[in-house]
Amino acid sequence: MFQTIYDWFWWDRLWLPYNLTWTDLEDRDGRIYAKASDLYVTIPCAFAFMIIRYLFERSVATYFARVLGIKEKVRLRVKPNPILEKSFRASSKHPRQ
Repeated sequence: MFQTIYDWFWWDRLWLPYNLTWTDLEDRDGRIYAKASDLYVTIPCAFAFMIIRYLFERSVATYFARVLGIKEKVRLRVKPNPILEKSFRASSKHPRQ
């Protein structure tokens, strides 16, 4: 069953133009084509960029924001209102007019 799904997923007509097959994309005569396995390197790169971004935001960006005088906004919390909550839950998320 898995072989059938695998064969269907990699079917020539699904991914390639009419006059091209997977065997045409094999390396030969000094021509080297890209492989699907070349994409595996993108996952570690993505995690590395996320870590670099996190460290940048926590250290460098906050330091420069402080130097430039940018202050974090004070976010006010909304007081719970049981009457409004009851009304909202009774009329659903998409109330009629």
